[in-house]
Amino acid sequence: MKYGTRTDAGKIREINEDAYIANSTIFAVADGMGGHKAGEIASSLALKVLTEGISLEKNLGKNLSSVIKKVNKVVYSKSLTTSEMDGMGTTLTALVIKDNEAYLGHIGDSRAYLLRNLELMQLTQDHSLVAQMIKEGRLTAKEARSHPLRSVITRALGAKTIAEPDVFTLSIKTGDKLLLTSDGLTSMLTDAEILGILIKGLDPQATCDLLVEEANKKGGLDNITVVLVEFDEDNVTSQNSSSTESQGSSKKISFLPSMLFVILVLTLFYITLRR
Repeated sequence: MKYGTRTDAGKIREINEDAYIANSTIFAVADGMGGHKAGEIASSLALKVLTEGISLEKNLGKNLSSVIKKVNKVVYSKSLTTSEMDGMGTTLTALVIKDNEAYLGHIGDSRAYLLRNLELMQLTQDHSLVAQMIKEGRLTAKEARSHPLRSVITRALGAKTIAEPDVFTLSIKTGDKLLLTSDGLTSMLTDAEILGILIKGLDPQATCDLLVEEANKKGGLDNITVVLVEFDEDNVTSQNSSSTESQGSSKKISFLPSMLFVILVLTLFYITLRR
């Protein structure tokens, strides 16, 4: 397993309210919100509680869900301590690795992506107002990227006394890449642009650096955080071969169709020359 990380305040904001963790087992991105550094405190606190609560000896799906709910209670309680903390909260997209399985917990509009066989799949679903409007047919994905309410999220940690995270698992295959990112990246780069960078063949750290650099070139309107995990043969045994088709979102971006088209055109061209 190889991984890279990068966080950046962006070009507009003075404070970076994002936070991340990355080790051989737990990876996560949190995007804090709230004034007077409250967002920074919320995201850091969330990752601290998450790291302390995860246990590989327990049922990880249930453990991850209960730990995220505990994170919510801790952040919510902290928000009640002073007026400066009032209203603070954070997103959280977490990944825990055990054997061939990836356990994901998610709440908010940060995202997890899977790159497999040149296809990029968004595994998580945004808990945001525009995502809900898209689901209801009131907005297109293209319109959502510039909608004035695109930053409004419908679920977050610390916003209410009770939180309901999405928790699911997927089986890891050799060559898989898992990307965790705050919306500072996805609001600047399209999925196709992210895919183009992920398939350049760079190592995970160089890939993370390039993703952040490109987001800043597009404006860097928000804090940007990315964590990229790449799995090789040493991390993946042959016993697991289940698909992720039913996991998370079905949104995919692929270069395979265009590659096949080019091959077909070249073949026809060659046949024409031979005649």
